[in-house]
Amino acid sequence: MESVVRIGSWTRVKTSAGSQRIRVRFVMLCLLAVLAGESQALNIAVTITPNTPMSDADTNGWRFQALADISVTELGTWDEGSDGLPTSVDVGLWNDSGVLLASAVVPVGTGGFLDSGFRFASITPIQLIAGQFYVVGASPQSGTLAYQGGVSPPTPMAVNDAIAFDAGRYAGSSNTLTFPTQAPGSFPEAFFGGNLRFTGGLNDSIA
Repeated sequence: MESVVRIGSWTRVKTSAGSQRIRVRFVMLCLLAVLAGESQALNIAVTITPNTPMSDADTNGWRFQALADISVTELGTWDEGSDGLPTSVDVGLWNDSGVLLASAVVPVGTGGFLDSGFRFASITPIQLIAGQFYVVGASPQSGTLAYQGGVSPPTPMAVNDAIAFDAGRYAGSSNTLTFPTQAPGSFPEAFFGGNLRFTGGLNDSIA
């Protein structure tokens, strides 16, 4: 219930405590709904079942095709044991011609956001176009970094339906992020290595 009080040329609306509480609850519910929607819209490109890890100082990653327009918001790298990275890791996203579209540094230790065994760092969102091919890869800034895949049998993986996995890619680049062009022979195996999180997809829209 509201009442109006006039004081000179000013008009003040007095609202009952009950009405105020209802409005506050309504606003809070709206905010929670928005936050829940944003959380559900964030997808991870691949998840894997860990196999025997390998370790080196190369840029390790994989090539993929976007099957829908997506907006990449985070780049990440595999964290063997999910207990923290031994060094900061540079992660890059390239188009198929080797042009670096985005990069991120996932910090040493547990500073990166952990999702399904990968640690991520945010980037300025970049849109990938349906039908185009891209490459993602990760390189440790110092020392070596454990990663999955690249052995036979390959590490089991599940790929988001907004992308199509093509093949593993690597570059023999000691502690330097480099466009990975070398394929692992006849096996379409990945090197995890890099990963990405994104919004949009076959069943979602990009804001």
